[in-house]
Amino acid sequence: MKTQISRRFLAALPFAFLTLAACDTTQTAGLSTGSFLQPSLKKDITLIALRHADRDAGNEELNADGRQRAKALPAALRDYPIDAIYAPGFKRNLDTGAPLADARNMSVQNIPADSIAAQLAKEPNHSSVVWIGNKENLKKLWADTGAPGEPPLNYGEVFVVQFYKDKPAWVSQLHFGK
Repeated sequence: MKTQISRRFLAALPFAFLTLAACDTTQTAGLSTGSFLQPSLKKDITLIALRHADRDAGNEELNADGRQRAKALPAALRDYPIDAIYAPGFKRNLDTGAPLADARNMSVQNIPADSIAAQLAKEPNHSSVVWIGNKENLKKLWADTGAPGEPPLNYGEVFVVQFYKDKPAWVSQLHFGK
């Protein structure tokens, strides 16, 4: 009887491991969480995605909290290499990226929101790009690239998506600002 249970248990282990590997996981270091999924973007590239900083409803510009949060973005991303910073032409998005661009001696490149997935496909392998988006274009970006989980839709969320040419993508989450 004991041998039967052991054999059944051992036979089930690979399936349990596969099930766990497909689930969301939480990293023990820091406050990051992540998940694995095979994306549609088949290259080695890092996408650092975030929603623009805080604004008041109906107002195009960042409010005081948003301006403070935008100033905190360079510190939050200090350990990440960045090759390009992209945003749609909305003032709130450009203003969110301005402190990061200034800190890196770069500019925020204005590209159409529906072009970010195509832009990622054009980027060289092993590049790292920032997208400062809005709720709707972040959802579309996630769908277009096959990024795992949900996109960063709350103020202060930054999702770092590691896409790989030959293995599942990994997402880690950061937070910036108050």
